Amino acid sequence: MLYELLKIYGHSYLLISLKPVIDKVYKERRCCEIDPSRLPQGESLEKNMTMLLSYFALVFARVVESAPRCPPPIKTVLSDLRMVVREKTGRADVELLALSSFLIMRFFAAAVLSPKSFGIKHEQPEPRVARTLVLLSKMLQRVANCCVSLHPLTTKEPWLSAILEKVADDEHRQAMSSFLDRVSLQTNDPVMQAKSTAILKEGYLVECRSRSRPSWRPVLLQKRRSVMLTDSELIWHKSQEDVMPKGSILLSDIRSVTPDQKNSLIIKSDGRQVVFQATGSADASDW
Repeated sequence: MLYELLKIYGHSYLLISLKPVIDKVYKERRCCEIDPSRLPQGESLEKNMTMLLSYFALVFARVVESAPRCPPPIKTVLSDLRMVVREKTGRADVELLALSSFLIMRFFAAAVLSPKSFGIKHEQPEPRVARTLVLLSKMLQRVANCCVSLHPLTTKEPWLSAILEKVADDEHRQAMSSFLDRVSLQTNDPVMQAKSTAILKEGYLVECRSRSRPSWRPVLLQKRRSVMLTDSELIWHKSQEDVMPKGSILLSDIRSVTPDQKNSLIIKSDGRQVVFQATGSADASDW
């Protein structure tokens, strides 16, 4: 039942958290194989490990920094789960184990392993990308296991030991534990309560900006952006694969949205103005 709740209420949360990284892995198609017995000819174990660690850093950051966007229904259920486990066992490590079993193992790590099954991608990954996702999922699971285990963990695959040691250090374990606390402990923090993750619309718009030059007329700069509108903010990226947004505006800060005859939307907030151009009048009206 909890697994179904995660898939129903957590879909938008999952998209915002993981889709930029998954898109990046799909697009770049980099070899991240670190098993010597499966290493393609001409590939470097050292370079592959470096690439894999860079992808994992992105995945891990997107997960542990997503607590403010965790949907309230999921937080409530995780809080109840934690309370029941506490009453039954009185052990903090078992509380975290119960939380990570659902939120990390069966949700985030499972979505990294199989993006199509969770609606993050429409197509199955090609073999090289699929292998990278397998390794990233294993690494995320290891951090979760380390933060709830009282004993050193072993691995059945010796070639994984070196990279798992790098991602299971104190810094990663503490970040994971803090994340599990933030999504399962009731809080009166208005910032934590206000953020939501329901995606209302996503697509491409052209960001229009003017730049003045000395002795020249203003120059209009146009950049295609991947734009996502949630029920709390407007976020835009350089592309779907980019993890870091180029900009964002909280809906609560927006004072007006004015369309013009060029299918542009002029968005004004306190001390700021952003202009996006749609592909046509129908698209502008949808936004």
